[in-house]
Amino acid sequence: DVDLQRLFTNVYDKAIGEQSLEKLNQITLKTEFSSDCEGRMLYTDSHLLSEVILHMIHNAFKFTVKGEINLMCKLLIEDGIEFVKFSILDTGIE
Repeated sequence: DVDLQRLFTNVYDKAIGEQSLEKLNQITLKTEFSSDCEGRMLYTDSHLLSEVILHMIHNAFKFTVKGEINLMCKLLIEDGIEFVKFSILDTGIE
């Protein structure tokens, strides 16, 4: 079992720690963790999921020269089944 908020925070911290100060002065990494995800547990491989999300963040940093990157997590419910959606939005190359 993986605490969703803890995973989200750890991925954010690792992503920030892996970027140069020069890059962080040009790009802001923002987060949006939906309140309906608080206290949720996931039954998954936390290492693998973290690596997938980090890979997406790294791509966003690679293709964003200046601006912001938004890391988002929200809960979706479809036909009574709960899904967790992770999204990465960036300003891209200007």
